Amino acid sequence: MAKMVDSMFALKANKTKNHLVVLMHDHMFRNETDSAQLVEFIQLLKSGNQYQFARLDAYPGLKK
Repeated sequence: MAKMVDSMFALKANKTKNHLVVLMHDHMFRNETDSAQLVEFIQLLKSGNQYQFARLDAYPGLKK
């Protein structure tokens, strides 16, 4: 999944330049293994210092 994120940015396949929303649905993380994989995914992206994480309400162009 981290490679998919890298590819999206490399191909400039973002709806808003330099921004990407990754939606996670609660039902996908009902068991401990799935939750651990989500944490690992986020930590992997954060560890490279290439990506920043923000709340969805900070996404550019959202109407408030």
